Amino acid sequence: MNSKRGVLAVLVVGLGVVAGALVCAVLGVVGPSVLAAPAGTPVIGPAVSIRTDTIDNGEPVVAYNSVRDEYLAVWEDYNATEIAIYGQRVSSDGQLVGSRITIAHYGTYTCTQPAVAYSPALDQYLVAYTSDSKPSSPPYHDYDLIARVVNGDGTLGDTLLIRAYTSEQTWHPAVAYNSQDDEFLVVWEIEHGPYGSPNLRRDIYARRVYSDAALGWQLTTGLCVVTGDPGSGGDGRDRVEPDVAYNAARNEVLIAYTREITPDRDVLGKVVPTDLVGVFVSSEITISAQTYDQSEVAVAGGPDEYLAVWQNEDSSGAFDVYGRRIRGSDGLPLGSDSGFVINHFLLASSFAPEVAYGPVYGYMVAFQTDDGGAWQDDVYGNYIRVGQEAPDDIPFFVDGGMSSSQQQPDVACAPYGDCFFVDADDHTGDYEIDGQFMLAYHVFLPLVLRNYP
Repeated sequence: MNSKRGVLAVLVVGLGVVAGALVCAVLGVVGPSVLAAPAGTPVIGPAVSIRTDTIDNGEPVVAYNSVRDEYLAVWEDYNATEIAIYGQRVSSDGQLVGSRITIAHYGTYTCTQPAVAYSPALDQYLVAYTSDSKPSSPPYHDYDLIARVVNGDGTLGDTLLIRAYTSEQTWHPAVAYNSQDDEFLVVWEIEHGPYGSPNLRRDIYARRVYSDAALGWQLTTGLCVVTGDPGSGGDGRDRVEPDVAYNAARNEVLIAYTREITPDRDVLGKVVPTDLVGVFVSSEITISAQTYDQSEVAVAGGPDEYLAVWQNEDSSGAFDVYGRRIRGSDGLPLGSDSGFVINHFLLASSFAPEVAYGPVYGYMVAFQTDDGGAWQDDVYGNYIRVGQEAPDDIPFFVDGGMSSSQQQPDVACAPYGDCFFVDADDHTGDYEIDGQFMLAYHVFLPLVLRNYP
């Protein structure tokens, strides 16, 4: 006697499921969980000690690896003779993967201000940083821009000299990945003149890093000037501390930065094609130009839009974290000219924001708080859904404690909703690199097997 055997996936959804979550039943294998829409404060999951030693570590950044479902954390290490750049792979379940990666360690140089982005096409990261080559003659400092390829398995690839010129200094690199063309875009702040010279103009430059099947990662032949050279164009004001985000829907990028003016600072930007054609003559958009300071801008790209976040000073000198969406179709800011409040603590300042995009929560923002009194700095987060002009919930606590400080946060998110926050934590008497997982809400769906005759 013959019989047929089939599998029926029966989806049992409890009362706690958020209305509007979409569930698809497919005959065959069903995963262990389906994500519900976000609601309320996210769950802070396992903490990870990424680097603990007897010296200070700081300025951590992090990128998500979609091929291996893990993260790469990168940071500065302050030893007796230099500042070096190291990295560590962290699995999505909070385990350290492999050993610490030595990205830039030259013995006596200063390597600082790391930035990182990931290419899933080649399973490689690009880590950009500023390096002081320490020439033997005055002024004894010369800051250049270098990038190092880190393979997904933690081995090192090529070193790329993005910009090195004795009559200028490079600072504050940022990196974005272009998924359509498999390219990285590196942007940075340039100071026109030798180190230590007074009253030097600062502007924003960019350079593309493209992949070649035979030669590996290559640099475009020329630099791209984003904002004006000395004495040519612009308003004569410095542009500093850039960040960059990619919009896959239009193959464009947002390059945002701070304009230094007296008596305060503003946040401006440009939305341009990834080939950077016409970027110098492109019109600047004003993201925020209110009274008092707006600075420390960070940006992320969502579905055909961007979110810019920054620290916003008030009349008392305290800071809050604000944000503003930029539309993909025409590159124009949306909503109020002042943006919207992402975090305001009555007795504390909130500053140094970073932002990442994930398809479950939308834009995840990490920031540092300090009440200016006896309490220590802590790290908080908040999220903003795509298309919204306000956070979805109140800020949530990520990392902190009364007896220690947590500073300089960054965040990266996985497509299934979990995010990984990194920060510098002084819980051992010197600053170490820690991580905190933020876990998305999951709706567990039992798989029931039935036989058919």
